[in-house]
Amino acid sequence: MKRTCAAVVAAVTAGTSMWRKLAVIAACSNPADHRVITSKMLPRQVPLPKTGDLLIKVTNKTHPGKYTIMLLCVGKHQQADAADMASVRILKVIGDFYQPAPPPLPEHFKPTVTVSSGPPARAKKHHKKKKGH
Repeated sequence: MKRTCAAVVAAVTAGTSMWRKLAVIAACSNPADHRVITSKMLPRQVPLPKTGDLLIKVTNKTHPGKYTIMLLCVGKHQQADAADMASVRILKVIGDFYQPAPPPLPEHFKPTVTVSSGPPARAKKHHKKKKGH
């Protein structure tokens, strides 16, 4: 059985964001593995294509606090071969105070997937069919 290792980097000012953008750079050591990003700040799991990274736009629906971003490297048998986690802190922006300009994203960062943060999607309710008379 071949083992792989995963690496995830959440890069925005040492894992703290009040500028409403998070750059997530994720890589699996086995190029055949599929990359999946998951977090409580995202409405659903985000599968990534073979190349490219993820840009998370933090919305007002996301509460300030500490969140964990998790990378799963999924093999050809649909099982996670490796996983890695990174923590980020979302800070509350206070409107009347001076806020410094946001730092630029890294030059080599080219996101192929952009997703907005928010609460998890609600489960759909299934209505029971009534028996006819």
